[in-house]
Amino acid sequence: MTVKFVEKKFISTKGKPPELIWVVLQWGSTAFLWSQWLIQDLANIFVFLPRNLAWPWMMGALGVMILLHAVIFYTAGGKIQKIVTSKTNTTDIRSATLVDFIYGGILMVFKEWSHMPMSTTWVFLGLLAGRELAISINLKNPTLPGVAKLMGVDLAKAGTGLAVSVVLALGLPKLFPDAGNTVVNTKEAPEKLTAAKIGAEGHEAQRILSKGTSPHAATRALK
Repeated sequence: MTVKFVEKKFISTKGKPPELIWVVLQWGSTAFLWSQWLIQDLANIFVFLPRNLAWPWMMGALGVMILLHAVIFYTAGGKIQKIVTSKTNTTDIRSATLVDFIYGGILMVFKEWSHMPMSTTWVFLGLLAGRELAISINLKNPTLPGVAKLMGVDLAKAGTGLAVSVVLALGLPKLFPDAGNTVVNTKEAPEKLTAAKIGAEGHEAQRILSKGTSPHAATRALK
């Protein structure tokens, strides 16, 4: 419905100066999308950092993120922006606003109400691919073969990134088997004694706790 009526009107009036309301909505949709996207991706990054995050870790991680975003802004979106602009009418502020709101809404649903794991990249590519298919089917332009080619290129790029991620996830633990080991801090509150917090002695803690041992007794056993 959105494509058949709204996008059709946008395409037919392409090139006209946008109304002020669309400029305001574009700013709002961009802020909304960035907030949801950063929440999702920062969670994916910070899960690899210590649970009790000290200020140096926090500032270091944020510094790296800000630097990476500065590079993205400096390159005007870089490779990601090229993927977006290769799609039909995405340079129109009105179409871009709708895409931003829909994408941000999907991310918010996953963040607030769904416990299903998701990838912001695959959701983004799926949204653009579905939109492109709908435009092709309803408006007959671009053609289905052209859309299939674009989808194939995007899929190949995302698939390459996925393959690299899997190789790193499987290979790094074997190359650095002791990287996740930490010294047990027996001064922590007993209720915080969990296998995830005690590094190298995690399996031993699981064995002790699985027998019904109280946290205080488990703490003494691990000293």
